[in-house]
Amino acid sequence: MANKPKKLSMRLGCNAARVVATRIIHSPGEQLISIITSTFSLCNGMWPTQILTATIFIVGLVPYHWAGLASVGAVVSIAILGNVYSLLVPKGLSKSILSSQISS
Repeated sequence: MANKPKKLSMRLGCNAARVVATRIIHSPGEQLISIITSTFSLCNGMWPTQILTATIFIVGLVPYHWAGLASVGAVVSIAILGNVYSLLVPKGLSKSILSSQISS
């Protein structure tokens, strides 16, 4: 049975702790993938900035009675899109650029 990569289990939570936690991964390629994909998912410190940005920029584009729904939709869609990217990018990197790296 092949070893499962540990990089996807560190997607959620604080980005700084996630990057420090890559020391448990023995393969340099998997460490690099884990560090690169840590930027795609939202950290707890990014939520207020994301909500503020959605409120300022997205709400101005829609009528007043749709403002709250548009803001919530923007924040949720960015969070979901980040999680989708953090699942797709490692697969692409491991099959293309980092395919020559030996995984442990």
